[in-house]
Formats: sequence, structure tokens, C-alpha cells
Amino acid sequence: MKIENRQNPKAELRSLLKIQAGALVPIQTYWAITQEVDWENKTMTAIGVSNELPFYKVLLGLGSLQVKPKVGSPVLLGVIENQTPLTFLLDSEQVEEVVYTSGSSQWVINPEGFQLSSQGENLYQILGDYIEQFGKLADEINKIKVAIGTSPNTPVIAKIKQEVTGTIKQRLNTLLK
Repeated sequence: MKIENRQNPKAELRSLLKIQAGALVPIQTYWAITQEVDWENKTMTAIGVSNELPFYKVLLGLGSLQVKPKVGSPVLLGVIENQTPLTFLLDSEQVEEVVYTSGSSQWVINPEGFQLSSQGENLYQILGDYIEQFGKLADEINKIKVAIGTSPNTPVIAKIKQEVTGTIKQRLNTLLK
């Protein structure tokens, strides 16, 4: 090992000892079964598969990603620095909800669909507003009377409007929440 901080050898020694001690601590993971989920506080309780010991206040995420496991689902837990009170969820076989946050943007995924929002805007609302305005545009086009030539094909415009404001909107409602 190379000593980088020659002005403060004590600090460098502490740093090197910490690295060396960390290498001796094994990574700990446990298979467990989800018993209870406190989504508001982003914690859960699980029971170890191999030892049947409880894990309380397991963190459902360590930062930008929060995962809500389904009760009864097998989960993989990680332990930080051998401290079982610092246990966190690594993965779950079944989830009820996933929330990913990056700055002011958030993506929520659950069985009902997904929500995508950023800076106070929501993709569902934006697309809904677009569809509404497109419908109004189709209504205005139907009002046009051409003096020379042919008038707009009102049945075709009505069909397009129905496709956008009905069928496509219903498809978006299925996907976005």
C-alpha cells in the first residue's frame, strides 16, 4: 500500500486500518419472508428462512429507489457493516409498488399502472389535456364551411376524434394512473 498523505501520517494510518478492517468483515445477506410492511415509514419486518429470526425495521430502500414487497414474499436482505439494525431490502420476488425518485422527478409503478411526474407536472394529466384539446380542434374543423371546393369530411373527422378522445384515451387510462 502506498502512503498518499505524508503531511498527516496518523490520518493515513487510520484510513489504511479502516480499509484493512473492512476487508475482514464478510458481506452478509439473508433470505427472509416478508411479514409486515410499513410503507409510510419505508420499513418492513421479515423472518429469516434459515434461522427463523426476525428482522425489524428493515429499510425498503437506501436512497432514490424504494420497493414495497408483497407480504409473504421471499426477499433478499443485506446487512451494513455486520450491524443487523442496519438491514435493508436488496430484492423481493413479488412487489406491490416501486418508487424511483431523481431530484424533482418521480416514477411510481404498481399493479394499476405507472405514474410519471416531474416539477409539478404529471404525464397522465398532460396527455389528458392534449386529448381534450385535440377533441376541441376536431369540433372546430367540423364547423368549417368551404365556399369553393369540398367541405371537410365530417364523418372521417368524427371517427378520428372518437379514436383519440375515446379509444386512445382509454388505452392511456389503462397504462397511466
